[in-house]
Amino acid sequence: MAFGTLAGGHARRICSFLFLLFLLSLPSLTHAAEHDFYRFPLFFGNADAPNTIIMYDNIECPSCRKIWPAVVGTIQGLDPAHTRFIIQGGGKSAQGDKAMLTAIALAEQNQALAREFVTAAFASEQAIAKPVPFAIALAKKKTLPVDAAKLERDVSPENEAKRAEAKAAIKERYGLKRTPSFVINGVVYEGLVGAAPMVQFMKEHPPVPQLP
Repeated sequence: MAFGTLAGGHARRICSFLFLLFLLSLPSLTHAAEHDFYRFPLFFGNADAPNTIIMYDNIECPSCRKIWPAVVGTIQGLDPAHTRFIIQGGGKSAQGDKAMLTAIALAEQNQALAREFVTAAFASEQAIAKPVPFAIALAKKKTLPVDAAKLERDVSPENEAKRAEAKAAIKERYGLKRTPSFVINGVVYEGLVGAAPMVQFMKEHPPVPQLP
């Protein structure tokens, strides 16, 4: 009887240990619930920053290209703990969509590199034609870290579907008619692109808890 009890207790401990290992191997459901990166890609700031700027973008749009330097300047003037900057959109072509997805995949790894890629994509047809190889070469040129294998995996049909769905949802939710468009804390913003006016708009329109 004693031997059976001892053996049974030992077996239960082994089962408990194996179950714990199984739980640890699972992806973080809490993190996934908090922020779905491919629907709401962060090109700047922390995921839990209270204020949210969304740029509705087209990586092949002349107007977006023209305003991009001002966007970069705006980001440089923001506090990452205070404001997160989401860029969602696509392109005019299937390759433009893939280039936008590549930028998003880069942003998950390295926000600075993602912004550099968008800057390059507005200036180079090569970035649109072959976005992943271009991004990897750009990382080497700028000496910015990137996991090339992960980048290639992340430019996937599943993540492309998330990007396309999010683009359509943002357009419909806020009634956006053109690119570029901006939404700050859930309110469409039509003012000047710059840190000072956008921060002032945030003060006038406090954060909305249900924003992504």
